[in-house]
Amino acid sequence: MQLSGIYGCSTKPEHVHRHAIPNVKLIRKNFGMKQSEFAEMVGVSIRLVQSWEQNQRIPSGVALKMLFLIEKNPNIVDTLRSI
Repeated sequence: MQLSGIYGCSTKPEHVHRHAIPNVKLIRKNFGMKQSEFAEMVGVSIRLVQSWEQNQRIPSGVALKMLFLIEKNPNIVDTLRSI
């Protein structure tokens, strides 16, 4: 398959990975954290956490990976809090 076919939209990619967007508010509340505490732990602003929780923005990049890690390995929260 040629890349020009994919980029020109004439051919669809064979494998598209889609992941559910983490429920940031649920994750945060499961750990009994305030938005400010959660924001500090993840390394983002409180405003960004608020916008995720209100579905105004979607987590991306490193923050999205961090949220997936927290969901899959809740024990990591203690480590993140201590950093």
